[in-house]
Amino acid sequence: MILSNDPDESEVMVPASLFVTGIPIIDIQPDSLDFGEVFEDGIYTSVLTITNLGTDELEVSDIESSNADFSIAVTSFTLSPDESYALEVYYAPIEEGFHEGSLTILSNDIYTPEYTVSLLG
Repeated sequence: MILSNDPDESEVMVPASLFVTGIPIIDIQPDSLDFGEVFEDGIYTSVLTITNLGTDELEVSDIESSNADFSIAVTSFTLSPDESYALEVYYAPIEEGFHEGSLTILSNDIYTPEYTVSLLG
């Protein structure tokens, strides 16, 4: 509504419409995992919490590990706004020594379509 001092039409109704588009926003905590010193041939688990801080569905389309000593069982899922997912990351060293790698998480977050998490063990 527009108000004016016009004596004929002091109030004028103007139709308006609005279209809002939501966006997904990925958040991952922690941003790195350190399994510390462990025994060879064991399997150790740690958790990454992936949260959608946005207003539209977050689609995680793929998760890739750069080192076979670190693995995940789930490589894709969808999160509604404010929903979280506890991603289990496994460390199964087959030989002695320091190991490092990374997880690359691909999603439809327009600002961070590729998120990298550092892994140490």
